[in-house]
Amino acid sequence: GVETEEQLQMLVNYDCQMLQGYLLSRPVDYACFIDLLQQQTRYRMKREQQA
Repeated sequence: GVETEEQLQMLVNYDCQMLQGYLLSRPVDYACFIDLLQQQTRYRMKREQQA
């Protein structure tokens, strides 16, 4: 996972669009994880409708 700003920058430079790691989010429990997934899905659907 991404743990440093340097790692993040390198992956962004490689045009990585999906990242995970402690730098981006501390570990969360199952319920919080499900909430995050649902938020991501709603955000993607909204962006696709605007395109």
